[in-house]
Amino acid sequence: MSTIAPVADNLSHSLESAKSGVLATLMSRFADYRQMARPRIMIMSAAAVLSGFVLASPIVMSWPVVCIAIVGICCLVAASSVLNQVMESATDQRMNRTSDRPVASGRISRIEGAGFGILASAIGACLLWVYVNHTTSIAAFCTMLTYVLLYTPLKRISTLCTTVGAVPGAMPPVLGWLAAGSDFGLEALALFAVFFFWQFPHFLAIGWIYRDDYERAGLKMLPSFSDNG
Repeated sequence: MSTIAPVADNLSHSLESAKSGVLATLMSRFADYRQMARPRIMIMSAAAVLSGFVLASPIVMSWPVVCIAIVGICCLVAASSVLNQVMESATDQRMNRTSDRPVASGRISRIEGAGFGILASAIGACLLWVYVNHTTSIAAFCTMLTYVLLYTPLKRISTLCTTVGAVPGAMPPVLGWLAAGSDFGLEALALFAVFFFWQFPHFLAIGWIYRDDYERAGLKMLPSFSDNG
């Protein structure tokens, strides 16, 4: 009996250590996924979607629809951020501001990151298609594609990336407008214009603050890139 108790204690201690290790790994992985999704941008997008929905709605809003619209659009916003980081992992490694991102640092593989981004985009598009309306789903998915397939690669080619990047950035209030069932008219165009032009001072300020990082990474972000010609 005297030898059984120490063995049981050691086994219990080993199990507790293993459980703690698994929990720590899961928490670390969750933190990496959260960082890739960029929750601050998701929150700002959700607020913009809500504003567009409220402006387009009658006096009585459908709260289930607006909640599903926000969740679906935020899934696509997260997918945009994740897939952007997968595509830019090499340039992110050269920048102090982004070198600790999960994919750039190697904590998350590019394949795993791409899988997460594709899954988030599929969930978001399906939620919007089934529970909101087809127009919002298509517009939101195309917004994500614009960010990932146009803005992201264009950053290495031309300073026009700033203008292109402002397009998906201005879409959340318009998506909220469409989610409420309204057509894209002058009102929605005005919403788009306000958010579109508001972004340029922000882009230019960020570009100036991190100009050394952008030049080191070879990204043509105004006003960071210098003309040596």
